[in-house]
Amino acid sequence: GIEGAPGPPGTRGEKGERGPPGPSSILGSGADFVTLKGEKGDRGKRGRRGLQGPPGKPGIAGEIGRTGFPGVKGVPGNPGYSFEGAKGEKGEPGELPHQFRDSLLKGEKGEAGKDGNPGPVGPPGLPAVSDDSKAQYIPVPGPPGPPGPPGMSVVGQKGEPGPPGLSAGRHGYGDLMYSPQSGRPGTGASGAPASSRGSQDTEPTRIVPGAVTFQNLDAMTKMSLVSPVGSLAYIIDEEALLVRVNKGWQYVSLGSLVPISTEPPPTTTTEKLRPPFEASNLINNQPVPMDGPVLRMAALNEPYSGDMKGQSGADYACYRQSKRAGLRGTFRAFISSRVQNLDSIVRFSDRELPVVNIKGDVLFNSWKDVFNGDGAYFTQQPRLYSFNGKNILTDFSWPQKYIWHGSYTSGERAMDLYCDAWESNNGEKVGLASSLLSHKLLGQQQLACNNRFAVLCVEATSQLTRRRRRRSLEDEAELSEVEYQQYLNTVLEEKD
Repeated sequence: GIEGAPGPPGTRGEKGERGPPGPSSILGSGADFVTLKGEKGDRGKRGRRGLQGPPGKPGIAGEIGRTGFPGVKGVPGNPGYSFEGAKGEKGEPGELPHQFRDSLLKGEKGEAGKDGNPGPVGPPGLPAVSDDSKAQYIPVPGPPGPPGPPGMSVVGQKGEPGPPGLSAGRHGYGDLMYSPQSGRPGTGASGAPASSRGSQDTEPTRIVPGAVTFQNLDAMTKMSLVSPVGSLAYIIDEEALLVRVNKGWQYVSLGSLVPISTEPPPTTTTEKLRPPFEASNLINNQPVPMDGPVLRMAALNEPYSGDMKGQSGADYACYRQSKRAGLRGTFRAFISSRVQNLDSIVRFSDRELPVVNIKGDVLFNSWKDVFNGDGAYFTQQPRLYSFNGKNILTDFSWPQKYIWHGSYTSGERAMDLYCDAWESNNGEKVGLASSLLSHKLLGQQQLACNNRFAVLCVEATSQLTRRRRRRSLEDEAELSEVEYQQYLNTVLEEKD
């Protein structure tokens, strides 16, 4: 039959199942594969958490942080409880170690000491009583003592005359017929004590007495107010002469020493006696007469810093000042150098000779005694004089009483302790020096090189040895520094 008209569309059917995935690419024209990207699907559900993986490698260490601010001070705690415990029992006596037992044993009795100075006079004792207790002795004053030494006298101003006596016709004071009742003495003011000559001149010239001796400077200072200008004073401890000036006292330069020699009493031998050469002979500044050769020691005329232009510069300064002072000798500086020890600056054959100052006073019994290890100790106050005659221990030209040397007590040079070989005055460098106030010539004080201390000079050889040489140093013109060093090397290398 005849095909009928299409019917109405039917209802939508149910959703079918998901089909298989389609091809990822299709074959296009020309045998090329074309990849087709589908639409993005819905987001799936979150999957389960996986297992923990292995730990990773440690990271690089970071920088150290800055120090934090200090914390606030805490509140003080409560005081603790204290109680006194019971006293313990007495312990047993301890025992000394074996190495200290011998040092604490009682030693042998020493020799008797010297007699001390006499003590002050004691108070008078009680009256003596006899054995029968009946007789009692009354103390009576003893005989008068011997007259004391005459005191220092000065001329005082003449006093004003007094009024005449009351009675007329009577004799005055000083007359043979004078009577104490003849008249009343005058009321004029008396003058100061007159001189022993009793002079009553009214001339303005003041008579100054001779030199007055004092034991030390303190005793002289106490008498300064009563000492007129022009007075001379002699200090026993220093063997120095001073004169009173307007503003104080001033030292007087003395010349060379004239020793006092006394002939010994006649004996069976004609040999001239000589006192033993011992340290006891140096007491009270009594020099021992030296008949043989000696080594003289003196100081440069001014203090020096550690910059002395080296060893050769200091040696040349000793040579020039000794020559200008008229001292014939081969002087060199008493300092160690980079290539020479202090004990070797004197000729080897002369090291047994005594060391004296320029006035002849013995300082050390021999050159070797200076380096016996005790620091070259002076048995009395050091008496070291400069080439111009000043005592460096008392003169104000040397305000610091030290000497440079740069050596150990054995005479060996102290490395790095001599101001860069005496060419530096840097305050950061140090050198070995010695304080004369400690009575030592080789003290071991390390002091800055910018200090200005005394520099000593000593003869490298004795005068007797020098006279044997054909060439006389003082008869020639002044040498240069190089020439003098060559001369010193010749003297030290010469064989006896």
